[in-house]
Amino acid sequence: MWPDGLCKASRSVAIDATTGRLTFGDYSLSLRSHRDDLPKVFAQREGVIYRDGAQWPCVFATAVHCEHETLFECTLRYENAQLVHATLCIEPQQFRDLPGDAFYESVDARYSYHLAWLRAMGLPGSAYATVAWGVVGVGRGKSENVFIYWQAA
Repeated sequence: MWPDGLCKASRSVAIDATTGRLTFGDYSLSLRSHRDDLPKVFAQREGVIYRDGAQWPCVFATAVHCEHETLFECTLRYENAQLVHATLCIEPQQFRDLPGDAFYESVDARYSYHLAWLRAMGLPGSAYATVAWGVVGVGRGKSENVFIYWQAA
């Protein structure tokens, strides 16, 4: 699930509770960032999303960071070169490389872990919360992946 060689030790991963600004290792990004502002550590690929029955072109940018044996994968979605959505998947050692059944059985624990991480950032630990700069919460994908999401208002 996590590419080898993409982890590097660095300072921290955080979401600023007052601004929504992301600190990701040695980099910092605003929710108003432009695609051209991205550091090269983010791999970019063009894609589409489906909204209101129509296809919308976008660019996904993804980076992986390792800190204290915890892997962080950040994915940013840009439309018209403007950041519109961000997700952060956190995978501490105890949830890494779980076999199929154990992965699915751990979904509640992984969800709780992400909620606790948000609270540690000074943000509401909930599935969805409106904050001064936008929205933030914890989600679950169809394949039981758990992630934090946030976006500007």
